[in-house]
Amino acid sequence: MAIIKLRQPAYPGALFGQGAGDRGYNVFQNEMNRLFDRFLGSGYDPSAGSVFPPVNVFEDADNFTLTAELPGMESSDIKLDAEENSIQIQGERKIEKEGENLCYHRKEREDGFFSRKLTFRDKIDKEKIAAELKNGVLKITMPKAQSSKPKKIEVKSS
Repeated sequence: MAIIKLRQPAYPGALFGQGAGDRGYNVFQNEMNRLFDRFLGSGYDPSAGSVFPPVNVFEDADNFTLTAELPGMESSDIKLDAEENSIQIQGERKIEKEGENLCYHRKEREDGFFSRKLTFRDKIDKEKIAAELKNGVLKITMPKAQSSKPKKIEVKSS
């Protein structure tokens, strides 16, 4: 009696991880990656160049904090506008030309005008916003408005 090992999925559902754990999905994912590499060249990253600047936004009890990557920019190149529950980052990124009559093999560093607006679920205190640019990272601290913070109410007994 001979044992035969199949290299292909036993049924089409196995391609998508049904009944075969994640193994089938990984096979499908790897094949799709190979297809994109052949078509677009290796190193294709679908997230590259999607949104500028990339940001992280987090909060604690008192503040929203936003950090944005703005490499090579000066604070004078950045404009911030705050509204009741949003902040807008605008600017122009300027990159020096590498030379004349060049043929680029890959161009991922873009320059030009950008604008990004982020909205929060709570109101922010526009008068107390602080922003600092350090080592290409913009940090904006936005205190929550007093009206947005929960109010503790003391329960009295009679």
